[in-house]
Amino acid sequence: MVKLGVSVYPEQESAEELASYLERVAAAGFKKVFTSMFSVDEGADALVERFGSLAERVHALGMELSVDVNPMLFDRIGAAADNLEIFHRMGIDVLRMDMPFFDERNAALIENPYGIGIEFNAMMEDLLCRFIPAELMPKVAVCHNFYPQRFTAESVEAYCQMNTFWKARGARVGMFISSRSEGARGPWPVREGLPTVEDHRDMPLELQLRHALLLGDVDEILIGNEPATDEELVAVGALMRKLAGEDEPKASDGAASQFDGIAALFGAGERTLLHVDLDDDISPIERSIALDYRRHSDGGDGTAYMLRSRMTRMSYRGQAIEPRAWAEPMFHRGDIVVVNDNLAHYRAELQIVLKDMPNDGQRNHIGRIAPEELFLLDALGPRVTFLLEEA
Repeated sequence: MVKLGVSVYPEQESAEELASYLERVAAAGFKKVFTSMFSVDEGADALVERFGSLAERVHALGMELSVDVNPMLFDRIGAAADNLEIFHRMGIDVLRMDMPFFDERNAALIENPYGIGIEFNAMMEDLLCRFIPAELMPKVAVCHNFYPQRFTAESVEAYCQMNTFWKARGARVGMFISSRSEGARGPWPVREGLPTVEDHRDMPLELQLRHALLLGDVDEILIGNEPATDEELVAVGALMRKLAGEDEPKASDGAASQFDGIAALFGAGERTLLHVDLDDDISPIERSIALDYRRHSDGGDGTAYMLRSRMTRMSYRGQAIEPRAWAEPMFHRGDIVVVNDNLAHYRAELQIVLKDMPNDGQRNHIGRIAPEELFLLDALGPRVTFLLEEA
């Protein structure tokens, strides 16, 4: 399961505001707190007091603390790659090197005697591979930047390419999504959001999270700005419970339970959620197929035309799906269809159309993926497991 985190900037808020926010995010299930140390213009003693206090609060709530640092900060506070004692004294769990050292000192950081985790900037591929031995790569973690300035964040393609690079070398990967809370802040005086991926900047937080999970190759997802609203925190917590199956009723019917187990083999270990607009005239059985079946799973054939939820035809075996006219001669990307009685062997199979295909009378149109979520289909690969909810 992906670890979720938040960011705080204690120099910009009162102790009471900070304590309240940390309590709320811990209660919502977040496990990591990120902050920036190098952006705080204070000396060593003041930083030890400020971030040591923050570490105590974070640890008391069962979370870990990661701080953004760079070699210039090391010089300012008397730290060195082979001497992280000051960070250990503060209680820091992870150092994120926004800029690494330009030599073999990066390897010394990774093998520090305090057990402090080291994260590097994900965009420093060539430099890090030059100075970190291959045998240490499984100990390496990287975290993407966030981008305060609009239109400067990573493209989806660049983000995925970097993740593929690091995952091939055994590294853990982190990234940022962004609260849309009015006035949410970061370390710099710009309040346009703090995402890793530019396409996420104006999306609802929960939708950013779903997209990041679908893209895969990520171990930690952190909210880059703060504070996220209580509504956003609740939505994220609810999503993660659904994807983990915690809100799923246990099957009482032995056959249904068996089919769910087979479906899990067809699909991925983690699910995604898609919101749908269902047609008004669908039958109760078609509505049940779409919404009550909680493990829609594509079998991984890789067809260009659809995602196939095969197991619904077993769970709903023997139930009639009367053909229903649909005025359009073609089904379009994002349409949701159910195979009807005209193709009885596959009756009750739910399909999500990926590419225009003829309406041949063998499928009933029952709805569409919500318009604002159509882009998620670009990230839905073979063997995806998904659940559907009405928008």
